[in-house]
Amino acid sequence: MARTTWFNDNEFRAYPFVEEGYPYDGDTPVLPLATVVDCGFLFSPTAAFDEKTHRVSLTRVERTASSFRFVFQTTALPNRQLVFTVNDDAPEFTHLVAEVGWPDEVSWSLSVSECGELTEWEGFLVVGNLADLKAKLPVDSALTVNIAVEPTTVVALRSAYVTSLYVANVARTRCEAPEGCPPLEWPGPLPAVPVVGCVAGPVRLVPGYNCHIAVDTAANSITIHAVTADSGLSGAGAPTGEVPQFVGEAPPASRTRLDGALHCYEVFRTINGLPGPVIELVAEDGIALQADAETHTWIVDVNMTGMTVCSPGGMGPNDEVSCSECDPCG
Repeated sequence: MARTTWFNDNEFRAYPFVEEGYPYDGDTPVLPLATVVDCGFLFSPTAAFDEKTHRVSLTRVERTASSFRFVFQTTALPNRQLVFTVNDDAPEFTHLVAEVGWPDEVSWSLSVSECGELTEWEGFLVVGNLADLKAKLPVDSALTVNIAVEPTTVVALRSAYVTSLYVANVARTRCEAPEGCPPLEWPGPLPAVPVVGCVAGPVRLVPGYNCHIAVDTAANSITIHAVTADSGLSGAGAPTGEVPQFVGEAPPASRTRLDGALHCYEVFRTINGLPGPVIELVAEDGIALQADAETHTWIVDVNMTGMTVCSPGGMGPNDEVSCSECDPCG
């Protein structure tokens, strides 16, 4: 078979390691050439392996009472190791799968990303004839080396695909109680930047409020645009109500808006016991109503306009004076 022939050829050359720099003790290879005949490594996007600056190397070969352990390290993940374990009597061309773990630990465990079970580094190893290695390495001993693998044996998925999404938003501007009023009591802590992390699995993006999504298949990219009046882009329109910024967001006590402000129909609750939501104000003689749009206030001006006469205390019922001569506070 062509595969067996390929492995046989590799038992007599440095491959899958880089030939330049392969360690020799005189004319004898420090690691017998027939020991490893093939290998391959895969780095996920979370590993950020850069082919231009990072490399993978075999750094240690250990022998126990009944097995060999091949330890690989990479400059991309200095705190990670790949460990391949094989019985010392394993047949030629045994295929091994990597164990990913932490250095200097007895228990080797999978290396995962913070968002779940995503292996950062994995690989396979094919051993050849182990007879020369058994003769060279006694039981309970180790061989320390630093042999780089051929770059063609490494596949890096850096920037190849998105593994998870983080969705963040700035905190909304929240109302403060007017001076002299009790402070607003919000239910629970309010995050400065609401974040939803580790959104993994199949994800569907749709245009949202004032938001447009563009897909560029040639560049394999997704662009999220903010919709403005002059952008010419379309989204889902403007929101018809308040949109919660995080799960469980609620208004403060006694308020109905998420930002704690009052709706227009909530500013006046009652006037002289007359409840809302609609209260009609009518100015009669001596009163003027003025609206201030900037401060959203009504001014009730007692200016006596239209009141031509008045009867201050101490005057007879038939004595008339002008209103300008009356004390409105009298």
